[in-house]
Amino acid sequence: AVLCRPWKEHVSRLLLLAVCGSVLGCAHETHLRFAEVSYPRLEGERCGSGVSDVQVVVKDQEGQAVGGASAYLLAMSSSDSALSQVTDPEGLARFSVPKGGTFRVVATLLGFHPSSQVVRFDSGCSGSVQLVLKVML
Repeated sequence: AVLCRPWKEHVSRLLLLAVCGSVLGCAHETHLRFAEVSYPRLEGERCGSGVSDVQVVVKDQEGQAVGGASAYLLAMSSSDSALSQVTDPEGLARFSVPKGGTFRVVATLLGFHPSSQVVRFDSGCSGSVQLVLKVML
């Protein structure tokens, strides 16, 4: 009798999975790489102590600043932590965040497709995120 191995804990980011067939027994073992979720850091990140200052830069697909866009900073760890700002004429929105974490940054404006990016930063770290809005056709 051929015994099939159950799921095993990953070792060095690999998971050993036994593929079992209903008639033939164990077919073969396949190594699958875990997809580690690694979010980008803030551009030009500088770390110190205190509040994190996050600058969102919103541009169009031609690289021009987009003023009047809504920019949102949404905490991925809790549904109640959301901040919003409207970009200035230079396409900038600034957020002061009391603690770091993983955040989804979103920019929207009527006539453009929304743009978003997930970033991670530690408490006291500051930097910027650039989002590009593409015109709806």
